[in-house]
Formats: sequence, structure tokens, C-alpha cells
Amino acid sequence: MLQGLLGERFGLRIHRQTEQRPAYILAVGKGGPKFKAAEPDESTNYRITGNSISLERGDLARMAQILATALGRPVIDRTGLSGHYDLSLQWDDAPIGEGGVPGLDAPVAQGDDRGSIFSAIQDQLGLRLVSQRAPVEVIVVDRIERPSQN
Repeated sequence: MLQGLLGERFGLRIHRQTEQRPAYILAVGKGGPKFKAAEPDESTNYRITGNSISLERGDLARMAQILATALGRPVIDRTGLSGHYDLSLQWDDAPIGEGGVPGLDAPVAQGDDRGSIFSAIQDQLGLRLVSQRAPVEVIVVDRIERPSQN
């Protein structure tokens, strides 16, 4: 619906394509994951602050999307872990300030020596982030115009 509105109002024309871009691959660390599967339930809860993520009955594909905001690059889930999990992650430093969370109404909690987001993922979750180029879907703007009169 929004894309249609932007097309009408601004003459926006886009297309999607896949390009090789810098990304992070989320993989299982050497010791395996340090979290357990969640009890089956219909509801999923995500709590996100500028330096923490908490999932209740969440999946790792969504966790990868959330991490991409704090890392400033796409994160591709290659853990091979399906299902829903309860897990919590806290860090002191990430590439994007305040975890990339726009409009935070609470200040970012100062660190208790939890380390960077990279070390926190490994220490707290038993996962690791590997930087590499990967195929990523991008949106290409073909055309846009000044808005039409109301």
C-alpha cells in the first residue's frame, strides 16, 4: 500500500536485485549454542534497547534482522537452528551507536564490561559473526520525481 502511494505521489519506480555486499554471517560457535529452545506458545516477545536484545520464543532469523541494525550491515542466519528460543544479549560497544535504535526514550546503560557486540554474541550465546561478502537483496530506485500537487 505504501509503495503504491509513493508511486502515485512521487512517481517512484524501484526494482530489487541481488548484489555481493559486505555482510555478517551468524553461525554456531565451537562450543555450540548457550541457550535453550523455548516452550511452545503462540506469542513472541522482543525487547530491544541501544545495547541489548531479549527474545522470548523468538527465532534466529528475526534475531539476525535485529542485529543488522546494530551492526550496520546485513546479517545472514546460517546457524541451521530452527524453532523458537529464549535468549538475552547485552553489549557495551557496537558499530552503530546506541544499537541503531531510533528514538530511544531511555539512555543506553553503561557497560559492566560486557565487551563489544562481537564478543558478547560469542560469550553469551555461543554464536559467532563472520564478516564476508555475501549475496544481499537491495532496492534500486529507478525513478523519483517531485511530488504532485494535492
